[in-house]
Amino acid sequence: MTLNSSIAPCAAHFTLQGKGGVGKSLVASIIAQYFKSIGAAPTCIDTDPVNQTLVNYKALNASHLPLMVENSSRVDERKFDGLMEQLLSKDGVFVVDNGSASFIPLSNYLVENDALRVLRDAGRCVHPRDHYRRPGASRNAGRVPCNGRRQLAPKHRRMAQ
Repeated sequence: MTLNSSIAPCAAHFTLQGKGGVGKSLVASIIAQYFKSIGAAPTCIDTDPVNQTLVNYKALNASHLPLMVENSSRVDERKFDGLMEQLLSKDGVFVVDNGSASFIPLSNYLVENDALRVLRDAGRCVHPRDHYRRPGASRNAGRVPCNGRRQLAPKHRRMAQ
């Protein structure tokens, strides 16, 4: 199977959840394996400072983003700048696995720096899809995929056919 051009070649997939042990790394690995199977060669990044699970899946060639302040148990949110640089400068599909220990710091970073808007403005799709929502828009209205065309919500797509 080869890469389907309708699959967003510029996507960034984040697994985010504050609770440990709920399957974030499993989901990230399944997403990465899917893109590998269609020839997309995803860039996988593990941001978990405590349990780097994704990097242990050798076939995914995941890299670890070190976040801890040296000789401390604190996460340095500024180290997410390196993640953003990769997401903005490299082409291709990204899968970012975030651990429960870095959930709040990454969430704060994404919100405080309006990072999802920055990524979208740079032409990168950000998943999960709910991040496409415009402020004040209904859950399914106004989503804009990577190709810049407005997409209909699934129930409206069925009705239009």
